[in-house]
Amino acid sequence: MSLRKSRNVDAAKLVKDIAEGSRTTATRYRDSLTAKREKPFTKDEALSLLIEGRLSKNMYNTIRAAGISHNCSLFPSYKNVLDAKKDCYPPAVDIRITETCAEVKLQALLDHTNLQFGISSLHAWIRFFECLLHISYRLDVKKWQSRGEDKVKVESRKKNVQKGFRQKLGLLVDMPKQGYGSTNDGNTARRFFENAEISAGITALDLSLIKRIHVMLQVLSCGFDIDIPMYEAYCIETARLYAQLYPWFCMPTTVHKILLHSSKILESSILPIGQMSEEAQESCNKFIKQYRQDFARKCSRTKTMEDVFQRLLVASDPVISSIQKLPLLKTPSCEAQSSDDDSAHSTDDEY
Repeated sequence: MSLRKSRNVDAAKLVKDIAEGSRTTATRYRDSLTAKREKPFTKDEALSLLIEGRLSKNMYNTIRAAGISHNCSLFPSYKNVLDAKKDCYPPAVDIRITETCAEVKLQALLDHTNLQFGISSLHAWIRFFECLLHISYRLDVKKWQSRGEDKVKVESRKKNVQKGFRQKLGLLVDMPKQGYGSTNDGNTARRFFENAEISAGITALDLSLIKRIHVMLQVLSCGFDIDIPMYEAYCIETARLYAQLYPWFCMPTTVHKILLHSSKILESSILPIGQMSEEAQESCNKFIKQYRQDFARKCSRTKTMEDVFQRLLVASDPVISSIQKLPLLKTPSCEAQSSDDDSAHSTDDEY
């Protein structure tokens, strides 16, 4: 059977061009298959080149236009370079610029750097928890976006899930909190994963997926050296299980980052990722409220802020903190729990 009769038109045209062309036509076709193709710059690489070469906007666009005129699209548009610049800035609300000074909040700068190059292990618990909740809300419609009648079903199921957590675990889930944020905090997320069987019963989600995510989050937060090849294989297997069970729900950015790229971040991290957690900072929030209520003057806001700030300086002073006797906390063995979860998962696979 000929190529045209088998509806392979492109292959037929290719054979015809080689057969009817000059002697060098076949050679040029073969060379084109092995020739190295041009690799365009990413927006970050283009920004790095612009900074290193001290190029202005006009100079960059001139070089880019010259390349395009020779069918060479190496450089992204200047708009993409501007987007890469914006990715290097902390939030605008944390930057103050006047005629005499430019200031940025140190914590905002640290958070920005951490989000770019690291993993927020505390917020990872919350993001996975919220991801599983949103999947549970949509199990009746099995769609990422809900409209019309589907939206009513999602809201109805959401109320049932919230009611189940309130009755069985005493948790207020996915509810707005007066003054700030919602009830989805780190402690709520931990209790969700610690009571995996109850959580799976309330949400109707796969129990093995919840347990595997719990193991991953424990490993990230443990503060010890991690067997990266084993961890990477475990993450990839978990990602495949997620895609197999819920292919209709798009994986959130943080979930994708941890499942598929966290092993690379761990390789380049100087310290175990759990030792760079922001849990210590978050735990100070309750002390700030206590210091403001019990140990600060209320005659003016400036005096209140001064007293709270000075109290924090005293509490964090190395000499003072080294004198304090810290209570010994009994921490659960992550390795034992991980082994139990793996054995449970393997048992499920056998059936």
